[in-house]
Amino acid sequence: MDIQLQFLMARNRGVPLLGIITPDPAATVSWIHLQVSNELPIVQWDSARGLLGVNNAAGSILMGLANVETLAGLKDLTLDSVNALDVVMKLPEQSVAIFLNLPSHWHHPEVSQAVWNCRDPFKSDRRTLVILAPDICPPPILHHDLVIFEEPRPTDEEIVVISRELLDSGGLPSADEATEKRICETMRGLPAFSVEQSIALSLDGRGVQYDVLWEHKKRQVENTDGLRFHIGGMTLDQMGGIRQVKRFMEDLMHGPEEIQVFVYVEEIEKMFAGASSDHANDGGVAKDALQTTLTKMEENKWTGMVCVGPPGSGKSLFSTCVAATYGRPRIEFDMGATRTALVGASEHSVRACFRMIESIAGKHAYWIATCNKYQTLPPELKRRFTDGIWYFGMPDEEELESIWAIQRANFGIPESDVSPSGIRYTGADVRNICRTAYRLRTTLKDAAQYIVPVSISDPGAINALEEAAHGRFLSASYPGTYDHKRPGAVVLAESPAKPRIRAMGNLGG
Repeated sequence: MDIQLQFLMARNRGVPLLGIITPDPAATVSWIHLQVSNELPIVQWDSARGLLGVNNAAGSILMGLANVETLAGLKDLTLDSVNALDVVMKLPEQSVAIFLNLPSHWHHPEVSQAVWNCRDPFKSDRRTLVILAPDICPPPILHHDLVIFEEPRPTDEEIVVISRELLDSGGLPSADEATEKRICETMRGLPAFSVEQSIALSLDGRGVQYDVLWEHKKRQVENTDGLRFHIGGMTLDQMGGIRQVKRFMEDLMHGPEEIQVFVYVEEIEKMFAGASSDHANDGGVAKDALQTTLTKMEENKWTGMVCVGPPGSGKSLFSTCVAATYGRPRIEFDMGATRTALVGASEHSVRACFRMIESIAGKHAYWIATCNKYQTLPPELKRRFTDGIWYFGMPDEEELESIWAIQRANFGIPESDVSPSGIRYTGADVRNICRTAYRLRTTLKDAAQYIVPVSISDPGAINALEEAAHGRFLSASYPGTYDHKRPGAVVLAESPAKPRIRAMGNLGG
């Protein structure tokens, strides 16, 4: 339902306390003004200016209600949100009081109490208190009394209208259908004001410059704590090995389900550390984050895969290459970056992250997570990743040949330079050897002397990983589950310093 219609219905039915989640409060104030009769007072509050009259009907009565003689006196009195709420309690019937970013003050209990105090008086004479903020998570006292709406981001059709108006005003030719589609894909998820500004700044004599649009999109997304935005980069054909998971992604991307955004989470188990404890030391933030993740993935029917494997096996690089190969943005979700000391602020940040992902991708986000300790993930979260757990193992000889060929080409190393053998290398090991050979102007075999592969530095951990994955996880390299006894596999020697671990332990880095 249209947000403006929701607002009018709430007003007509006497709802006293409204919250509107909006990325652009100024635009929201403008349409509220249009929806309310000019004869009814509309006031607005923010923490920098105090109470102001939005229309003429309000401006003439505010100072009288506050019992002050000047606008300066009104500002001094009402910068404090509790004082401002006391003043709006005196507004005449059917008035509207708009408070901007009030949730940032809710850690003071007197503020939420003052909001609650407005409920019954406002209901009795059909006044409306409207709270506008990018995110609204009410304190317990308001859980059952504050009705919350969310203002949607502009649709593709609205983005097209904005772009057409800007092109026309700039005297530029109209964009064709393919160009308009690209503009929508780039700008999807941003507020209308940001869309307008981004397109305007991207225009030159040739039309829309997409690299400028993407840069504006990146900055907008990264204004949300916990999110990082990437576009482009290495593609899958620049990544050797992992043939089976590449084939899976190719079939998936050509299937009937559209994927608009890849969401990457590194070491996903750390996001929810403590969520299973009744005495979590993070004040319940992990539990709330887990519940929000489960709810959003279920509501949007998002799915994905979990990648497990030793350090350097390509788990993290895979998500970058998949997104670049199929021309999709990649959003990195870092739950740790949402944590703050303010009560409730971390929960707000987590919800803001999901709101941004939803606004960009809708129901078309695909999640790729890496995991070190898969056994610590809650079972209900594992079930959300319906495309399975994939084991990125040590490359076999055929895969190593392709990796050596790619890295030789990257660093200009001739094929005549024989690669070292007899040691199990990861893809990262191969890259590091080639890079060292390039930097030192030496042979690959000489360069290998400066690299300590993980298969040598910690063979016990690799053995434990492979035993844990054996028969349980899908192989990223070949059809079916991972088999550490597969013909052609190289068996590592036991680590003399560490006994062989047979339980599911740390699943790599």
